[in-house]
Amino acid sequence: MLYYYNNNWYSYNELYENFGITAQPANPCTFYDLSLNEYPGWEYESNVWIIQDNHWYPINELPYYKKLDDTLDIYLIDQLIPLDQYGLRDNILVAYDDQLNAYNYFHQNYGITETPSRIHYIKDGIIKCWYNQDINLFWDVDTKQWLEIAPTYSDDTTGAGNINQIGATGMFLYMGNDTPSYGTFVAGSLLQPITVAFPSSGELNYTRINTHTITGTWRILSDVVKSESIVLAKKVSDDSSLITNSDNMNLGSNITSIQYDF
Repeated sequence: MLYYYNNNWYSYNELYENFGITAQPANPCTFYDLSLNEYPGWEYESNVWIIQDNHWYPINELPYYKKLDDTLDIYLIDQLIPLDQYGLRDNILVAYDDQLNAYNYFHQNYGITETPSRIHYIKDGIIKCWYNQDINLFWDVDTKQWLEIAPTYSDDTTGAGNINQIGATGMFLYMGNDTPSYGTFVAGSLLQPITVAFPSSGELNYTRINTHTITGTWRILSDVVKSESIVLAKKVSDDSSLITNSDNMNLGSNITSIQYDF
């Protein structure tokens, strides 16, 4: 028996082999390569039709990964990130940074761990090192490797960082009740250090850093549109007494006699 399709006559076997047409409804699905490129198709009995390849693959010869229902919970420092898992027969990989790979790859190249880590060292508001007590190792951001002994930083061997040094610039959560504009001077006590991350979900996340008390006077380098906004700020003085009103940081004439090197 022949069937008319696409301006021509074909047998069922030809329709099946050349166009992926099946006698019964197939199961639509999408598969992925290691770069998370999508390959839509459908499953029928023990075979998979991939539209882009125009080809039937036996299920045990399919070269693409299928997204699984399970996720793998991992941590970037102390931030929980559930990673989607993808399977190709007995090989299970996870998706992170727009690629598929084994968990150990991301652990060795991104400092990702299965349990929360704690921040060990910050420089100018940037996290440089963290420690995971479960594996007893330090992740060094600059060299991208796990170390048994924490790196020694030439500018600060205590590991406390120099975020309170005049001229230091960092990312903060502004904790004041007002909405200061760009260039406004604020008390360091109103700034909460944070680290910002962009996981594979695409949603911006931030983590508060509670290991540092910010002191002195800082200049806001971005506008604040509402309370508890993320701001960029630069330290201009160790003297916080210059600011007389913590709820209204626009100093105006109070700073006319003070010179700062920006």
